[in-house]
Amino acid sequence: MLTHTVLAASDAAPAIPVGITSLLRFAMIGIGALLVITGVYRKVTNPYSGGTAPIGAGVMLMMGALLFEPMMNFALDLARMASGESAGAPSSRASATPTPSAPTTPAAASQPVDITGLLNILGVVGAVVLLLALVAGIGWLIHTKVAPSLRAARSVATEQAARLSAAHVELKALLARQAEYATDLRLQIDYPMMTDPADVMVRRFVTAMREALGLRDALPAKPIAEQVARFQASVGDFAASFDAAEQYAHRIAQSRFSVDERRRLKDARILLDQIEDAGLHEAQRNASYRRLAKLLDGLITITEPIRLALAAHVPMLTLEATTSRPKETAR
Repeated sequence: MLTHTVLAASDAAPAIPVGITSLLRFAMIGIGALLVITGVYRKVTNPYSGGTAPIGAGVMLMMGALLFEPMMNFALDLARMASGESAGAPSSRASATPTPSAPTTPAAASQPVDITGLLNILGVVGAVVLLLALVAGIGWLIHTKVAPSLRAARSVATEQAARLSAAHVELKALLARQAEYATDLRLQIDYPMMTDPADVMVRRFVTAMREALGLRDALPAKPIAEQVARFQASVGDFAASFDAAEQYAHRIAQSRFSVDERRRLKDARILLDQIEDAGLHEAQRNASYRRLAKLLDGLITITEPIRLALAAHVPMLTLEATTSRPKETAR
């Protein structure tokens, strides 16, 4: 009779619906995993970011999800045991009237305590400890191995982009300097060597310029380190050869020409100043252009832009790009 009473009291203990507990556990595990992934990603991309807090919160949520059901089961077991003991305690009124009962045995008098819930809790705690150890190992690996590699890769990429940008800027500046000699007739008169294709130093920097332009046009959207290095080296060769030619051209100026040829160049320079005079009549300006064309014809190399500009004012003259007659001197 006492045994049936204990069982009935145990069965009457409340229970938590399985669907609600499962839903809560899955939600907690999902949110915790998302937080852990977010924290690990932030640590990988930036080791100095605050990724530790999301990882800790995610681990705590997953621990709570794992411990939720075992702890509730253990609490229910304790509630069942407590209900059974209170139902089995004899009251003073019942003891006054003896009732026949079956003889009790030592096994029936002391029922073993159910420790299944405690074992479940210990197992979950062990699993959580292993999980924490795994997370700590992954964090250590990221901090010591992955993060330095990522930082080094980003540093190399940044340095390569900076070198490529500097090479583009330098090439643009060199092309602008070279274009001044090709489009400014005063520079062509003062430093005729810079537009003389027969000069060795001019041929050298023109070859380097063409090579640099070819490599620039062949660069892909994301060039590799070797392509950037080749392009940078070609721009450096162009700069060195152009600087050497320019310095030499400024040093010799018009010294390769005879006295009569230098006089013609001087007269051409004076005509240029007269042509730019705003008070000059159109007929006088055209006459000055014709005289200028005759002075320079066959004397210096006139570039294509200057030749076309002169031909617009002197249509009856055919100005071909000619090579200056002075002989090369030793470098």
